Amino acid sequence: MTHSPPGGQPTLWWQAVDGGTPPEPLGEGGPPRFPSDFSPRERVLAYTEEKEFGNPDIWLLPLDDPAHPRPFLSTPFRESGATFSPDGTWIAYVSNESGRNEVYVRPWPGPGPKIQISSEGGTDPIWSRNGKELFYRSGEKMMAVAVTTQPAFQPSKPQLLWEARYAHGMSSSCGPPGTTEGNYDVTTDGRRFLMIKDVHEDLVSTRIVVVLNFAEELKALAKAQQK
Repeated sequence: MTHSPPGGQPTLWWQAVDGGTPPEPLGEGGPPRFPSDFSPRERVLAYTEEKEFGNPDIWLLPLDDPAHPRPFLSTPFRESGATFSPDGTWIAYVSNESGRNEVYVRPWPGPGPKIQISSEGGTDPIWSRNGKELFYRSGEKMMAVAVTTQPAFQPSKPQLLWEARYAHGMSSSCGPPGTTEGNYDVTTDGRRFLMIKDVHEDLVSTRIVVVLNFAEELKALAKAQQK
């Protein structure tokens, strides 16, 4: 799966993982589209679609009928980063409807209300493989929320796992400005994370030079130049 052919308009294409067949477009051309996740139970692709005017929305595309995608969230706000729960009954996503990015969950295929997961800002949601935790990022913090789904969806209070500087989601060159598609993953047992770190960032050192009696030194330099 790729979001753009070489040198082409960002849209939805797919290709066999072994590379044995050339990429093929998914659906008709249109606004820039950026894939985020597959439903584990149905052949449905979640993606972010950029509007010509306004903020991006979340759409769902059935692979058995790619000519008829349907909106999952189409609002005046910016939504992105849709990810399906392992049982395929919930979708976590990011919205700035509160004035800042927060992580929410909605039932799929619905109906049902949205449930806020993050409390102090959040992006890049990812489910644990057993569906009992939802991970997200809040700035440089990695957060975890334990969830129960029966008899109703109930999130716990967010817990800090660690705070460290790692690369964040897609840049605007790979997706519409403001989108929050994650670029990390968690192992099956939920005990390890695969993160991206800029090793060159740790090698950069900053030297601060403090000059005392600057005015006197400036006068001395001026006198030296007059001689």
